[in-house]
Amino acid sequence: MTGAQQGWFHRAWQSDIGYSFRTSPVAVGADNFLSWVSGTDLLLPNDSELAALGGLDHALAFVGTVVVTHGRHGASWYSATERINVP
Repeated sequence: MTGAQQGWFHRAWQSDIGYSFRTSPVAVGADNFLSWVSGTDLLLPNDSELAALGGLDHALAFVGTVVVTHGRHGASWYSATERINVP
């Protein structure tokens, strides 16, 4: 991660504003990506991105909520207490 990116993440985490990330773990590796976004309110991977992150349970260990998009088949919302599927 560049210095500019680290500064942006730092400012986002210190704010009172919720934030989310669209996922792209392939270029940097799943654990690197998840360590960078640890504590994020909402992570928005598609099915293949979630698999590249090591699966749902692994992603939820780092972020509060994961909303997985399934293309034309809808999306699924996952948190520690909720699992909702929308066709």
